[in-house]
Amino acid sequence: MIQTETYDQPQSSVDTCMGTVKLFMQQAREAGINSEFPAFAQKLFQKALDAGYGDEELGALIKVLR
Repeated sequence: MIQTETYDQPQSSVDTCMGTVKLFMQQAREAGINSEFPAFAQKLFQKALDAGYGDEELGALIKVLR
């Protein structure tokens, strides 16, 4: 997918996965555990959403990592 840059038929979109990341953040808060990783992920997913990649496959995150 990343090699061919085809992100338009998602099994799981960036937007859907952002919902999961928000749940990770909530769980970390409720459990009183370190939230560094979910916070990093949330920022990364938000960059992808802000760039308009919300309806694309999760692999589209590479676009904000490059």
